[in-house]
Amino acid sequence: MRNLNQDPTTGLLQQSPPSEVGFNVAQGGMDLPQGGGIGGPTIWAGESPQFVGLDQVDAYFPTCPATTKATVEKRYDAFLSYTSVETGTTVRIYLPFVVNPSDPDCQWLNSTATTLTSSQNPSAQGQAVTFTATVTPSAATGVVMFLDGTTMLGGGSLSAGMATLSTSSLSLGSHSITATYSGDSTYGSSSATRTQTVGKTNTTTALTSVPNPSTYGQGVAVTAAVSPPTATGTVTFFELTCSPAPCSAKPVAVGSGTLSGGRATFSTSSLSAGTNLLTATYGGDTADSGSTSSTLTQTVSQAPTMISVLSSPNPSGPGQSVTFTVTVSPSGATGSVSFWDNGPLSTYGLISCLGVSPGQGVPVANGQAKCSTPSPSTTLVGGPSGSTAAVTQTVTAH
Repeated sequence: MRNLNQDPTTGLLQQSPPSEVGFNVAQGGMDLPQGGGIGGPTIWAGESPQFVGLDQVDAYFPTCPATTKATVEKRYDAFLSYTSVETGTTVRIYLPFVVNPSDPDCQWLNSTATTLTSSQNPSAQGQAVTFTATVTPSAATGVVMFLDGTTMLGGGSLSAGMATLSTSSLSLGSHSITATYSGDSTYGSSSATRTQTVGKTNTTTALTSVPNPSTYGQGVAVTAAVSPPTATGTVTFFELTCSPAPCSAKPVAVGSGTLSGGRATFSTSSLSAGTNLLTATYGGDTADSGSTSSTLTQTVSQAPTMISVLSSPNPSGPGQSVTFTVTVSPSGATGSVSFWDNGPLSTYGLISCLGVSPGQGVPVANGQAKCSTPSPSTTLVGGPSGSTAAVTQTVTAH
């Protein structure tokens, strides 16, 4: 024996000071390097004088931080590795042990790394988002749990190192999403966290009108349909105008409506004759984003008109001034009335009305147009929308 003293308390021979005893962990016949060097101080190491060649070692079993808890059962072989002071031979003493779920976990298993991705980030409220956790090495098995902060979203089983979870329940705002791999009998746990930003729900607005085409002065109902129909708030209706031309059409608000069941309606009878370009814009609410419809073409045809004509006096004398009065229906019609002597094909042509430039029509005002002129013969009158009326004017002889 070399440098040995008999311990008066135990009666055993002890090397002074004791040689260091190494602690490590093995699994499946293979050392796990992550466990190397973990352990408490050696209390005693030496050789028993009663049994030749028997070394006796007393050491603390290693402990792990209580903050790290095992989530699955893990089986290991602990071993003490030391060198005999008599023979110089290094030996191991094995002791199998089990780490149960919720026990402190030293995480001696093969290490893993987890990454987390999102199918859409940022996403809209109500939109389905798929989170994918990738665990390496891909041979790892088990379950990945997905959490929104401290709220459990669900779990997914690993397949070829990947686990997924889809959800459309994330609320508006910023979410800290964590994917935690709990490990298996061979691989240790790992986790990853990412921020998922959830914005307002995307909306679409579609515009329709009834009737289309319509007639000038006729009521038209313009309806905006906003999807999803749960959206609330107000829709503003616009007409694209260009005045004065030439210019780029710009939207001018012509009305508004409050959404009910995803629909808002605006009614108008003031659209001008011709082609009207309409759009609708939904302003959004606390949960839904705004949107604008595509342009709707509303065709408005001219309202049909009727005219009647009277002359006074009738009959009239040669050279006597005669007033022709044209009444236009509907009374809101505008434009001008042309007065002809014996019709447009007559060689007499247009009648020159007092107060009106030669060859010009008489403007309609309050549903009427009047022309005073020396006595013609039969007169044909052309109205604002091409309607005509005739009166026979009798001119007596002297």
